[in-house]
Amino acid sequence: MTSFFHTLLLLSLPIASLSASVSVLPGVINIVDKEFSSFNIDPSCNRGFHFTRFDNNNLAAAAAGLVPARLRFGGSGADELTYGLTDGSPECAGISPPTPPDSPGCSYFTRGCLNATHLESIFTLARTSGVDLIVGVSFGLIEACAAGPSYNWKTDVGGGGNAANLLNGLRNRGYKPWAFELGNEINNKNLNTGSPCNITASQQADAFNAFAEMVAVSLPGTLLVGPDTGGAYPQEWLQALLPLLTQPLHAITHHVYNGVGKKDYNSYAQLDSILSEVKWYTDTVKSLAPLSAIWAGENGPSGGGDDGTCGTSSVCGVFASSLWYADDMALRAKNGFVAHQRQDLFGGMYGLTNSLSTTMALGVDDPISIHPDYWVSFLLKRTLGLAVLNATSSDPELRAYAYSGSPPSPFAAAECMQAQQLLLIYLGNATLSVSLPSGVTGTFAAWTLSSDNDDPFGVGARLNYVLLPSTIDVKGGTDPRTFLSNITVQPIVAPVSSGIILPPTSTTFICYGVASSS
Repeated sequence: MTSFFHTLLLLSLPIASLSASVSVLPGVINIVDKEFSSFNIDPSCNRGFHFTRFDNNNLAAAAAGLVPARLRFGGSGADELTYGLTDGSPECAGISPPTPPDSPGCSYFTRGCLNATHLESIFTLARTSGVDLIVGVSFGLIEACAAGPSYNWKTDVGGGGNAANLLNGLRNRGYKPWAFELGNEINNKNLNTGSPCNITASQQADAFNAFAEMVAVSLPGTLLVGPDTGGAYPQEWLQALLPLLTQPLHAITHHVYNGVGKKDYNSYAQLDSILSEVKWYTDTVKSLAPLSAIWAGENGPSGGGDDGTCGTSSVCGVFASSLWYADDMALRAKNGFVAHQRQDLFGGMYGLTNSLSTTMALGVDDPISIHPDYWVSFLLKRTLGLAVLNATSSDPELRAYAYSGSPPSPFAAAECMQAQQLLLIYLGNATLSVSLPSGVTGTFAAWTLSSDNDDPFGVGARLNYVLLPSTIDVKGGTDPRTFLSNITVQPIVAPVSSGIILPPTSTTFICYGVASSS
């Protein structure tokens, strides 16, 4: 029986002039982690790190709304942190006081101090929201790039001694992260000139081997992930590094920005442009590190730029980015990835959230804004299972992905438990009528994410044509762990045989073979 809501929705849409069909092949092709859709915090000066209270309950509510997840505290800024975890932070003597992210000289690579208060706020965020914490450890890139091939991470300034301070500080406070990584995009560039700084893959491998021994003594059982390669000859870097590791990393991580913009955000060719990189990366890991998981360690619609805005032609922070985000996660899951770390939870316009003022600074009680991409991960966790199937579409502008099993969120939609699921990303500009997989009986439940006022470059998002919240403001007494819990918008419910009509440039989550709720 078609739901009353579905009937109203059909009446509000123009008659579909285009049609397409979706098929699902039998057999599971991949199983992703329950934390597949996760996120980062980059402690760079130009991401407002030093002016952000990470113990903000609104930020915790945002993170808790996406559990189960992993929070990676790392990035370019992590390589410039000195760990000042003793009283008064004497280790940080000589480091200039932090300046606001929009001030001159505040960049990815501005030296910073991580003191005990800020460290506590990061662990508070992880603890309050219930996410696993990955701590990115400094490689000492300023010193490393200056020394080049002669740099020895274990013994030289900025390396092993600094890391030992961090490990001692964590152990003394009873903090144990889920995992560590060591270094960020070491293959990429000199901090001052932008040219390669002549650090080699073998130097990073040696550092990982030394650090693994330190972790085994200080915080045994903590996992290691990495090496967080950037875009400069990463395949050659991984091929040189992976055979030199004395123990396998839990996961191999590579940074995989696509670079979509206003001109190509809904181009299936642009979305598919990642496939060549996906192939060499997955083939390399399977060949040289078969015991390690395959992760997208850092990803966004485009690189953030020095000011975190991604540039005027980007789709960072607007609805159009959500099409890329949904497709990138699904396409990688279909091709062997088991985890996807989004850049980032907070800090920079390419994030899932931001400050209301967009200044990338956050007080302890400040509300935060929600970017449309946030709702992609929110819905994914509540509607899609972990088993990835092979779906095909008759129309290249209709991107179809299939899943099965129970969604991982503790707030998963009841209609989606042990169901078959589809993720349909429609890139076209006209309404589309879609025939669902043949041979399936019963009803489906669907949630469609579309732009507010049909503006893909706006900041609003609608779910089944209901406007979604644009801010998070947890009031006193409200538990941030449950502030964003269930999907409050009712699903479209209709017979599978009737198909579904999709609005232009939209993402739809469908659970089928379920009983009607009408």
